[in-house]
Amino acid sequence: MRLLGTAFLILACAALALAAGTAVPSWQGKAESAFVPHGKVRLELGPGGYTIRPGADDKIKITYSADSESDLRQAGATISVSGSTAKVAVHGPQLHFQATIELPARSDLVVRLDAGNLDVEEIRGNKDIESHAGNLEIDVGSPDDYNLVDASVYTGNLDAPAFHVSKSGLFRSFHTTGSGEFQLHAHVAAGNLKLSSGASARPSFQ
Repeated sequence: MRLLGTAFLILACAALALAAGTAVPSWQGKAESAFVPHGKVRLELGPGGYTIRPGADDKIKITYSADSESDLRQAGATISVSGSTAKVAVHGPQLHFQATIELPARSDLVVRLDAGNLDVEEIRGNKDIESHAGNLEIDVGSPDDYNLVDASVYTGNLDAPAFHVSKSGLFRSFHTTGSGEFQLHAHVAAGNLKLSSGASARPSFQ
């Protein structure tokens, strides 16, 4: 509980800074590696604000930013590729750290986020995504692409318009099956989870 409280304090401070008109971070770092479509990418993400989106080519590209040179020195990103499997790790300062990660449009994802906001744009494939604290929004694409979906939050809102589900409170979850080729697992311990589709899948937790 102490860990969750600390994470929420960090997120609250970041939100207040943005609301007060803090300048967009201008100090940037980058990492890039060739990859393959239909591969599996495991991402370990430290506290921060993240966007995962489809790229224009078969590469993994990471751009991260902080609001000072000293903060940027605390940040880093590594990409390790072995055949059709890639491991990505990104970390940075606890406040005002943002990163955009581009992947091949058809990729299987395993994502673990320590704390912060994560927006996953439409990437076709299996998805296993969890966050300890913060807000998670996933554009699932077509709901018909999945044969199994399970989503849950320990405390917070579970909003899944793509599957016509909306719940709030403690220990909320839903489970559904279909005839698609992919599976989706999404979990947030403390925060909000949204599963959208297409035009409705725009960031709503910022």
